[in-house]
Amino acid sequence: LCRHGMGYSIIESAYRGTAASLRVFVPLKGNREIWTIEVENRGRSAKRLTLFTFIEWQLSAAGLPWDTYVWYLKTWYDARRGAIVSRLNDASHPERSYHAVMRSDFRIHGFECSLRRFIGEGGSLASPSAVVSGRCSNKGAKNEPTVGVLKHAFTLAPGERKRFNICITFFPHGTRIRMSSKFPDVEKEFDRVTGYWDAVADKAVVRTPDEE
Repeated sequence: LCRHGMGYSIIESAYRGTAASLRVFVPLKGNREIWTIEVENRGRSAKRLTLFTFIEWQLSAAGLPWDTYVWYLKTWYDARRGAIVSRLNDASHPERSYHAVMRSDFRIHGFECSLRRFIGEGGSLASPSAVVSGRCSNKGAKNEPTVGVLKHAFTLAPGERKRFNICITFFPHGTRIRMSSKFPDVEKEFDRVTGYWDAVADKAVVRTPDEE
């Protein structure tokens, strides 16, 4: 099930007693996208679950040949920041570089930066080997298609829910990577987005002489 609201989208699914939802929105300020993930155990016994985030980094401008720019891409895990960082050096303008960062407010149990290693030999995005095996290489990658994969492992008791957030931030050329040690107040950011669009929609008023 997928629902689109004013400024956000929610995808929901359930399988064999496990329900999951993903909410995606873009805050009003900053080059950020926030994912809110919630998993619930609707079964009668405890469940040990592993969840992988996934994004393929494409930091070149729209319309440019991505298969060329990929050779100037480097992605690694920054332990100090607790985040995956991706950097693209512009092939047309070597003095320019662009960065993107993915981080989670939940404990990370592994990471992957290489699309090739994530999918595995003979694998596919529908059944990547890292997900099937439950293991990531925990290595960086460069000069190849790179990804942002964070592994989260947890156990849910019957009726228990787990909720956490992923924040992806883009840093244009000329800006330093700045991240607060405190994760964004996600619900406050979400309320600002919905409040903004509610105000926009409320400006549309239709008056008719027919009271019925």
